[in-house]
Amino acid sequence: MTEENQDQHIRLKQLTKKLEEARERLAATRTFAKTTQTSRVLDLVRRIMMLPGGIEVVYAQVETLEEAGIFSGSDWAYPQHLKATLAANTVTIGTTQTIILECLSELRMAAVANGRFIHPMISAEDCKIFLTQVLALNMRVLFGQFTEAKRIHLGHLAPMVQQHAQFIADQVGIGGIVEELIREIWRILAQRPIQVDHVKQMITNVAVYISREDNDVAVGQCSGAERLISALYGPTRGCQEDPGLGVYEDRLGSMDMQTLRMEAMGFGRAM
Repeated sequence: MTEENQDQHIRLKQLTKKLEEARERLAATRTFAKTTQTSRVLDLVRRIMMLPGGIEVVYAQVETLEEAGIFSGSDWAYPQHLKATLAANTVTIGTTQTIILECLSELRMAAVANGRFIHPMISAEDCKIFLTQVLALNMRVLFGQFTEAKRIHLGHLAPMVQQHAQFIADQVGIGGIVEELIREIWRILAQRPIQVDHVKQMITNVAVYISREDNDVAVGQCSGAERLISALYGPTRGCQEDPGLGVYEDRLGSMDMQTLRMEAMGFGRAM
């Protein structure tokens, strides 16, 4: 263990002890007076989650944190009513406090989904579905592909948010996330959107993941994935291996009218 790693390990132990003490104070505080104690706990959670191994520490304590009242008086107190679309946005564009609350909420759902504890308001299956939808919507975060605006907004929280997404993905299985993302893409395309940049980015995310050596999902296992990827990157015979615009322009220049007609029809089918 390097000196830096040793210092981080010591720091993690110190902060974990402080978190346990702050959690006990929160639990002992009456509901109407929890705000101050909640802020203290959330600040400690943030500091812990930014350290190596910190997310695992918080995950292990999420049940007792909920019992202490960390979600009291907030929308997160009712997990059965939470919406995946709102959660996906909160974790990247919320305030520091709401981002940490959202991360805690997702860690709670991961714990319920994995059977670490039984929640009275939401089932394990519903938790897994919710987390799968959130990660599908935040696929770019999972791969560290933040937009410049989100990276600036998150600042020093960006690495933690990505590590959190990766941890949640490990808990629910990324295969289901990719399949849910593909279903989401088809739902959007069925509406014939005018703006399609976000859809193109989603398809790119699917293609990048499936091409990774460490992925556990093949193209054939994801219904519609191959069709989406080929429609974006290789819609016709002339560009099916995605040769790049320069090469494709040269190919077009050498095609006869019949071949050009087939190319145009190919683009029409892809669109």
